Amino acid sequence: MLTNKSKHKSGQFNDYGELIHLQKKYFVKQRQDLLSLLPTNRSYNSIIEFGCADGTNLSFFSEKLNIPHDQIFGVDICSSIENNNKFKFFHKSAEEFLSQDKNSYELILLSDVLEHIYNPWKMLTQLKSKLATKGCILISVPNLQNLNYLNAVNSGEFNYTSSGLFDETHVRFFSLKTLSNYLEDLGYTILKTSFRPDHSLSKIQQAAQTHLLENNHLDIKLNNLTVRLDKNNINLYMGQQVLICATY
Repeated sequence: MLTNKSKHKSGQFNDYGELIHLQKKYFVKQRQDLLSLLPTNRSYNSIIEFGCADGTNLSFFSEKLNIPHDQIFGVDICSSIENNNKFKFFHKSAEEFLSQDKNSYELILLSDVLEHIYNPWKMLTQLKSKLATKGCILISVPNLQNLNYLNAVNSGEFNYTSSGLFDETHVRFFSLKTLSNYLEDLGYTILKTSFRPDHSLSKIQQAAQTHLLENNHLDIKLNNLTVRLDKNNINLYMGQQVLICATY
């Protein structure tokens, strides 16, 4: 049974674009799933991550790709970094940074960023001039086709939470198709796509995959909504995040 009943009290966050100073460290995960999308026949000598938090993922990428120390940059509206000597940190909003920065980068990371940006289309347009020749941009966003989203809308129980799919600071929503179309309309070339698994759906996904070994499709009922799964579309509904690697 899919539910989204939240006891979270919404609205306890700063105004859009306001710089935030945190007392505790703001952690992010190492994104091996995004790293695996990069073409293996290219080298990367500079990297910038928007929404870098404490730099865990930025350091992970720079170490794996052997990026020079002075070519590692991080931008975040939240600041919890002290005595950082691993990369150059900019405590700015993405919009402010892009309006001032004159550099280009061989790798740009947007891990769980675009859904927080009021005008992500403008940001993606600006990033074209920041991407070096043969450079890549890696993007992850929550997957709007996820069964939890569909069920929440269908049931009327679309309740915001402090983090995750229903994060109250999300202002934009994307499916794989819409984000791919936006990128292509802006002139990007998509190199590879994937999905980050949704562990809350792991049992449902396992049962569905077993069923599809011997059947062409499986109908899942979400109250009065029926979602038809097959071998080609199952990840569209089971993925928690859309992952894209693109170039320009």
